[in-house]
Amino acid sequence: MDQSQQPHRGPLCPPLRQPSEKPSRDAPRPRVAEPWLRAATRSGRAARKRWGPLDRAAAERMARTYRAALLPRRTPGSKPIQETVDAARMYQEGMETYFADSSRPRLRPYQRDLWQRIYRAVFPDYAHLDYLDRQYRAGKLRRNVARLLRRRGIRFPLAIRTRAKREQAMV
Repeated sequence: MDQSQQPHRGPLCPPLRQPSEKPSRDAPRPRVAEPWLRAATRSGRAARKRWGPLDRAAAERMARTYRAALLPRRTPGSKPIQETVDAARMYQEGMETYFADSSRPRLRPYQRDLWQRIYRAVFPDYAHLDYLDRQYRAGKLRRNVARLLRRRGIRFPLAIRTRAKREQAMV
């Protein structure tokens, strides 16, 4: 209705509202067919057909199990602390340098020296720690670095062995 066609309602009365553009609650909603919707519905029908009508508790347990199966599993364990991440990065870079060097020193002395450099970089007060504290921290750091690298799928000793065997076969 146009402003000129509305009846005059007086100065104190609010103007008549225009009809709302919003559909009513009872109006049918357009269905959006998700690709997974049909599969989920069929799965529910198949379960009902196979096991019969379920009570509410069993249906809730089934829904929780289905939801758990849909979501990807998280990797177990907590995130590594920054010291471990830094030490693993330094160890990985050091071992890659070892592989790249054509005139390689022996592995054990190189790794010993590499770990000493890592300890001094990761623990600023490493030189002032007493013997047992240094031993404890170093062992803990090595263990955590080994676990982190294993979780990431990096295994240097295996690569060293296979490369050394290949080089021996070539000579």
